[in-house]
Amino acid sequence: MKKIYDNYHIDLNGNVYNKHNKILKPVDNGKGYLRVNLTLLDGTIICKAIHRLIAEAYIENPDNLPEVNHKDCNRKNNSIDNLEWCTHAYNIEYSYECSNRSAKGTSNANCKTNEDTVRSICEHLQSGLKPSKIRDLGFDYALIRTIKAKRNWKEISRNYNF
Repeated sequence: MKKIYDNYHIDLNGNVYNKHNKILKPVDNGKGYLRVNLTLLDGTIICKAIHRLIAEAYIENPDNLPEVNHKDCNRKNNSIDNLEWCTHAYNIEYSYECSNRSAKGTSNANCKTNEDTVRSICEHLQSGLKPSKIRDLGFDYALIRTIKAKRNWKEISRNYNF
């Protein structure tokens, strides 16, 4: 077991112990990562990911890399053999390869619409309506044009003929 922060220890299995040797119960942060709250001596509460705590305690980081990657793509597998220090760019690229991240459709951070809207636009285009008429129905003109040109939402628009 290794000491982390003020009154806490962590073992190789990712169990975090407080000063009374009680194991803290980790919680899922909603994205698959297990986290614990630690109260520092000055009263500050910090939330730390288990995989990050294990890496900081047990994995050398001679290049001072900023992030920790899960080699098997399983965010709950915090085994020391499954973790590696990496750059932010590598971590992002790896997450796409693992299918943990997608830039398509509503998963895109810049998405301002939804699939139902896209389908409605595609149906109007397929029925022969001009983009200006579809705009008059309340749809965004730029979105209509990019869908018609098949630059955006290709996974949906490819099922329509226009």
